Amino acid sequence: MIEIEPFSGIVYNQKKVNLAKVVTPPYDMIRPEQIEEFYKRSPYNIIRLILGRPNHKGDWFERAATCFKKWMKEGILERHIKRGIYPYYIRYTKGGKERCLKGFIARLRLEPFNKGNIYPHEQTFNEVVSERLKLLKACQANFSQVFGLYSDVKNKVIEAIEGALPSSPFIEIETEGTRHCVWQLTNEHIISQIKLLMHDKKLIIADGHHRYQTALAYKEEMNALFPNAPRDASFNYTSVYLSNLEDPGLDILPTHRLLANGCIPNFQLDEFFNKISKIFKIMCYNDQKTFWKTLREIGKYRTAIGFYFHGYSGFFIFVPKEAMGGLDVTVLTESIIKGILNLEESRLGEEIYYVSRGEEAIDLVKKGKYKMAFLLNPTKVSQLKEVISRNQLMPPKSTHFYPKILTGLIINSLKDE
Repeated sequence: MIEIEPFSGIVYNQKKVNLAKVVTPPYDMIRPEQIEEFYKRSPYNIIRLILGRPNHKGDWFERAATCFKKWMKEGILERHIKRGIYPYYIRYTKGGKERCLKGFIARLRLEPFNKGNIYPHEQTFNEVVSERLKLLKACQANFSQVFGLYSDVKNKVIEAIEGALPSSPFIEIETEGTRHCVWQLTNEHIISQIKLLMHDKKLIIADGHHRYQTALAYKEEMNALFPNAPRDASFNYTSVYLSNLEDPGLDILPTHRLLANGCIPNFQLDEFFNKISKIFKIMCYNDQKTFWKTLREIGKYRTAIGFYFHGYSGFFIFVPKEAMGGLDVTVLTESIIKGILNLEESRLGEEIYYVSRGEEAIDLVKKGKYKMAFLLNPTKVSQLKEVISRNQLMPPKSTHFYPKILTGLIINSLKDE
């Protein structure tokens, strides 16, 4: 059973800050070279609460906590008096057509995955959970939401929300051509109706596997410290953004892999191709447009992995000589990144960077910021459902759900109201 609850969100005071200058993408979508850019954008940018600068030592969690308390005291951040859920719509354009992802932010009662109500689909790294747990314990707040998907073919949840939606959002900003609108819904009758509609749902974690695992670890620690705490104690919940898996505004983009220059210091391209050729058929294209078209066409019926290397003008596609089970991203991870390049599991989170736009991935390699790029077709919704039905896990960053929710719009305090 899925249990959601309203809460009193903490939001930026828009009389004191320009909201567009203080929000960021989720922390795990921010590349290292972007961190300083967000720090410079505003002294109140949420980056100060979610990521330390590269030169910050291990005390950045405490710096974040100090900053958070200071902003609350100064009124940069303020807490809503009423409890509610937060409908959150994201409008964007793709292929010349306007689209809109509809969902809402609420608290979700935490439970282990083995209960069968909440499903992960990607692997996580213990090191990341450990780091995020330090931040959570220092600040006692969720600065961004876990992105969860539920199936609602008749769209009853959103229909219930839209029947009581306030006339205008209290947050409306545009970043990178995408418009984000957030309302607060406090009608207790409607909230009860939505809670009831969600009871029999199953949730797929789309984004935020590490955030969910971190919240679970925090809950376990707090339950041990306060065994007699009430059932509705804030640490038994985490902040989530919930959207319908069948929503026409939901898109799944590929997540291309970029390998850093220093991760394979003795890499030899000829040796790499020699090993690849034993397992894969290698196809080469000089024209990028033809390369992308071919990658998409092959991907409709079998595994196809694109490859681009710094200093080389051609674009390659690797197609397995024999049928390989699993998703393209699994074949890439197991057969090439771990099998041929010998990158250990523990290094994948440190040595690989993820980009959803193929042209951006190629451009970053061209400029020498990364050594190579592995380019993929997007995972299909049907494939995602199949993986989950089999209780299987994909490699990290196998899916890139789009559009992304922003970090910093609604903060969930874990200090009881």
